[in-house]
Amino acid sequence: MTIEETISRIAVPRPSYSEAFDKTVAFIKNELASNSVQFTLQDFALKARLDFIVGITIALLGILLCILIIKKKHAAAVLTAILIPVVLILELEFFVSTVSWISSKPAQNIIISFPRPDAARELIFAAHIDSKTALFDHEQRAYIYNLVPVAVVLGILAPIIFGLIRRYGRKNSKAVKTASSATAVVLAVYWLLFGMSFFGYVFVSDKSPGAVDDAASVGILMELAKDISSGKVKSADSSITIVLTSGEELNLLGAHEYVKKYLPHGNSNRKIPAMLINLDLAGQSGNLAWAEKNGVFLKHYSADLKIADEIGRAWKAVSGKDMEKGESSTDDAVCFMAKGIPSITIYNTGIPGTGLGGFHSSADNLSRIDWQNVNLTLRTLEQLIESKN
Repeated sequence: MTIEETISRIAVPRPSYSEAFDKTVAFIKNELASNSVQFTLQDFALKARLDFIVGITIALLGILLCILIIKKKHAAAVLTAILIPVVLILELEFFVSTVSWISSKPAQNIIISFPRPDAARELIFAAHIDSKTALFDHEQRAYIYNLVPVAVVLGILAPIIFGLIRRYGRKNSKAVKTASSATAVVLAVYWLLFGMSFFGYVFVSDKSPGAVDDAASVGILMELAKDISSGKVKSADSSITIVLTSGEELNLLGAHEYVKKYLPHGNSNRKIPAMLINLDLAGQSGNLAWAEKNGVFLKHYSADLKIADEIGRAWKAVSGKDMEKGESSTDDAVCFMAKGIPSITIYNTGIPGTGLGGFHSSADNLSRIDWQNVNLTLRTLEQLIESKN
């Protein structure tokens, strides 16, 4: 099966909770096996409806906060306002199930290994199997997420201030009542919008095939595995591991489980150091770029400049162009970076075209794929592997 045929088979709506996702994982395993590519499976429990459950929880807490402020239940309002970031941070930053435990299903990461006894390092290549449909795309969602600190602070301070005014000021002031009600409604609307960025997909009828996010990257790494397995590509001085993760679109759960099992202490006490090259949004139009930083809410990590330089030289060799420094990202690389693993995420800019907009929607279909860039990215990775670091 050609790389075009492989990607076309993967590029169907395949959210992690769906039967289509399970069929896609089965297809990948069968395709690898039919090409004599050996792999192992990492089983784990996937919180299959995390986005829906967390989104609904935050929206309901926002509405409750509004009601409590209007009802002048200021102490309860402050506690509710604090509970919102606590849920978000525990769920999305520390992978602690506060509400998402309600929905769980078995899932697997697919791990393909090409070790060599004299390796100077382990190059880990990763891409995620699942797709996602959402009410807002990456760029629209960013506008909402950027206001989280403001909404959290306002939600905590507003009931404190209005409570103090009620206790020590004019209790029946019309201006205070209006300001209190307006603030409460603004907070409710904001947290509802925030929640809908998670659960709003239930209102979208045209689901995303996830062609660029991230079927093309998975296809590239599958082809890379075939080429290494067949002897077409030979590693200069690196062991190669390819990880196809499940649940990236569900708060990076697949990568989190991989790192927790195989790299719990980062590179400490390892005979050879590991490095990660994550592919996310690779294979659309535009130049190859690397994400300068990766993170969720609390902490953002810088990409490894040494890896960026190596990939840049490989990209230059096969394309004749310099790789660009791109935007910040939230993707599987975060889990590796948090353990101190030198990491980078690479992607194509989508320019000319829609850039990084239009993902998580039906616009992310096969017509968005630039097949020349798919093959150039594959050749870049192979050039990287065959070059000494």
